[in-house]
Amino acid sequence: MKTKRPPANKVLRKRKPRVQRGVVATLANRILSGAIPPREYLPKESELCAQYGVSRTVIREATKILESKGLLRSRSRVGTQVLDPNEWNILDADLLAWAGSEFHDPRFVHSLMEARFIIEPAAAELAAVRADAKDLARLDEAYQRMHASLPPNSAHDVQQCSEADLDFHASLLVGSHNHVLIQLASVIRAALRALFELTAHLGSAHEQALHLHGEVVEAVRLRRSDMARAAILKILNAAVADLDLQPSRIIPEVLRPNGVERQNRDARAKTEHGMQNKKRAARGEPNRIAGQKFRKKS
Repeated sequence: MKTKRPPANKVLRKRKPRVQRGVVATLANRILSGAIPPREYLPKESELCAQYGVSRTVIREATKILESKGLLRSRSRVGTQVLDPNEWNILDADLLAWAGSEFHDPRFVHSLMEARFIIEPAAAELAAVRADAKDLARLDEAYQRMHASLPPNSAHDVQQCSEADLDFHASLLVGSHNHVLIQLASVIRAALRALFELTAHLGSAHEQALHLHGEVVEAVRLRRSDMARAAILKILNAAVADLDLQPSRIIPEVLRPNGVERQNRDARAKTEHGMQNKKRAARGEPNRIAGQKFRKKS
């Protein structure tokens, strides 16, 4: 019995989205890797059609998608130009996925790590206070998968361990029960994937950080926000070392102090304000209202 073949036009309709996605990903990767530098114009449509073996419609749709991501700008009778990196929607999850391991912009790596130092410790503290049983189960499950993919349980499966690590950090953001941080989970996940690809050659990185991930799980279980924050900071410091970055450039001084150091800093500030007010009182000057207000303890 002969099987009926679908009409040719239906086959084309099914294949077109996949072909288009391939063209978009390839063009995006060429731009992000610097193969097509900023301010340079893309080849003519006819040339791109020949290069990728697709129709003009596919090329036009692909460039529209990349325009929406901030990579390109089309001008009538002029052409399609690659925009400056400052205009790229670098936090777009699709764009980060297309970038892959060839994206070595140091500004992106530094900015991403700085953002992680701002976001993840706070998310860990919130998760330790707000995470429910399901959140903790997801976090622990990701940690267990990391553990199972490393020696002595198995040979070091970098891909499996990286996926589990991505799930771990995304689960931590979700466990914060902060709607904005939850929305950032997919962005952080895509950004971390790009970083993991840069450090894929570091076989010992996951093994060294495994016990710290376990500390995060235990801190969330015990509702110890200070412990969760400290463990995440250690994980981030290890990532800075793995990427061979200068900590002083990644971690601004305002982000470095831990809880005890912040309390000591606030105490010193309060003492200093008190001494200044006493001096003003001795001179018959009124105390400054601003000097009487201090930040609450963290």
